[in-house]
Amino acid sequence: MLSIQLSSLYLVDLANTRNADALIGEALLATVQAFNSGIGVRNEALILAGRLLSGDFAFKTAYATGSDRTIGTALQNQRQRIGADLMLLLDLDGNYLSVSGIEPTPALAAGQPFPYPDFLAALSDNGEASGFIRFEDRLYSIIAVPLLTPVPSAWIVLGFAIEGEFLAGLQQEGTTQISLVYAEAGARSIQVTTLDAAQRQTIADVINNGDWSAETLYELRAGTARFITYIASLQSFGGERVYAMLQRDREIAMTPYYRLRLLLIVISAVALLVSIFGGAAIASSVTRPVRILAGFAREIQRGDYTRAVELTQQDELGQLALAFNDMRKGLFERDKVRNLLGKVMSPEIAEELLRSEVQLGGEEKEITVLFTDLRGFTSLSEHRAPKEVLDFLNEYLTRMTAVIDRHGGVVDKYIGDAIMALFGAPLALPDHPHRAVACALEMIEELERSNSVFQAKGWPEIAMGVGVHTGRVVVGNMGSKDRLNYTAIGDGVNLASRLESVTKEYHVPIVVSEATMRQAPGFQYRELDVIRVKGKQDAVRIFHPLGARLIEEE
Repeated sequence: MLSIQLSSLYLVDLANTRNADALIGEALLATVQAFNSGIGVRNEALILAGRLLSGDFAFKTAYATGSDRTIGTALQNQRQRIGADLMLLLDLDGNYLSVSGIEPTPALAAGQPFPYPDFLAALSDNGEASGFIRFEDRLYSIIAVPLLTPVPSAWIVLGFAIEGEFLAGLQQEGTTQISLVYAEAGARSIQVTTLDAAQRQTIADVINNGDWSAETLYELRAGTARFITYIASLQSFGGERVYAMLQRDREIAMTPYYRLRLLLIVISAVALLVSIFGGAAIASSVTRPVRILAGFAREIQRGDYTRAVELTQQDELGQLALAFNDMRKGLFERDKVRNLLGKVMSPEIAEELLRSEVQLGGEEKEITVLFTDLRGFTSLSEHRAPKEVLDFLNEYLTRMTAVIDRHGGVVDKYIGDAIMALFGAPLALPDHPHRAVACALEMIEELERSNSVFQAKGWPEIAMGVGVHTGRVVVGNMGSKDRLNYTAIGDGVNLASRLESVTKEYHVPIVVSEATMRQAPGFQYRELDVIRVKGKQDAVRIFHPLGARLIEEE
């Protein structure tokens, strides 16, 4: 990893300057550290990429072919994949085998020596090397690792060009200017910089004609501008030296200081107001947690349990925040259970179970019970795969359940392909007979629409019977102490089921009892018969609803 050594000499220089200059110098040194870190991170990434490449089987296979074209193609592909600007392959003696990322020249041809023997020496001593070189009139930060097959058989060199965009990305903030200076035989030139053209020319003249002080802070004057400057020596190779020059224009850097000085004068003049504002700030620090908790309570009230209270203070308010978070978690789990119950049973029944104390027993109540059953479902499923039958049944039940929900009904249970639905329990509905008849009519309409969808999927056309009866039944939680089910039982439930069965005998899709017909007068009916259903001694008049009754004109 490249390193910029910070000298303690700058402390002596700063001791002879004003405090403001010292502050600028400290901020500039922080930028130096950021620059050093940015270069280091980039080189660590290249070293890691080089190590991975050195063990890459495909690349080693291409190298083993000995074909210049194959090696060159592999080198080009790997450079583009890694995102490096330059990639070289050298033999162990430091001669070129292949290059990628620069225009080929005779000096770069296979067998020509790499022009930085000191870099090769560092590479041979350490097994890896990194630093700055000027290559083909561009400044590069390079690293090198051995190609292992499995012993070192060549050197892989990776590099990225140091350009203005790269330096701009390393700037800690806009007030710091970064330049890379190239020095050879006493002459110094700025290779890459974030300075504008005029500043670049001025600074270039100064560093060539004035004193040169590396590894320390000093003031550099360029015309009327005064720059607090730090020049760091970078690891470079060849007879040239590369320096990083970081500068801050003193006037620009001092602008915040002048503002601060003015602010301090104003604060001194209004000390009393500052005390008042300070008191208000202290009060705010006390009331802020209370406002946070109040806002959190409002979110809980709206049913939003996603955000936790974040108060780290170790006092009563902090304990209250922990209690709020526990409450949020409990409410979230409750809603999770509620949602789960809503998927395995009707949401209304789930809500009833959560709202009331769960215990065995029920109450007598007049409701309307609706039963449906598919015709010929057994023969339909006989020659089909179980999954296909299940897919068909799920789609059919989904469509029918949506109709029941729209009319305020509650699905009590699915019995294979049959559905038992309640109207008037657990939620009281004064017009439950009307809703049940309207639901039965729409279910038949929905079945007609569904048949076209089923036939398009290769499923057969199906028919359905619906029985509807209104009467007093017992509704509540039935079962055992360990497992219960909210349902309805009684003679009214049995009668609704029997009415569904007789639809086959009368060749109609819907049969309703006289009790339902009388309490749902908004429909036209056709009387079918007076029958005695199985299990009942009294005869029952049955009807077939034809549709909504038209309003007669006066």
